[in-house]
Amino acid sequence: MAKRVGLPPKAGAASVLDEKRIMDIINKGGSTTKQVEDAVAEPEQPVAPAPAPAPAPVQASSRKKAEVEEHPDTIKQTTVALTVGELARIRTLRELRPKPRTQRKPAISLTEWVLEAVLEKLEREEKSLLHKKH
Repeated sequence: MAKRVGLPPKAGAASVLDEKRIMDIINKGGSTTKQVEDAVAEPEQPVAPAPAPAPAPVQASSRKKAEVEEHPDTIKQTTVALTVGELARIRTLRELRPKPRTQRKPAISLTEWVLEAVLEKLEREEKSLLHKKH
């Protein structure tokens, strides 16, 4: 049998609870607001100063960071801004690719498609520049 949903409580229902009952519910279990108020009223005991923190490691400048060689397979993230028209063209090309019979989604994700396009562009550029040098 379906559970019936009743009307929300009337606006005046919350004002029926008195302040003492609300404070009892708040203070139920754990630390209470009364203890906090009492602790604030007491003068604070002097606390020994904390030991000085160790100096932070010095950051290399961005120029030095660029000079540090990184492994070529280290993953770096970047953001690419594409127009709605460019995304629509990419979506059309992705959907034209063959996909497994059991899948409704395109066979390649947008990220994979963009990465593949960038790698193809790099190959073309390197090939054309290397042929010009020889």
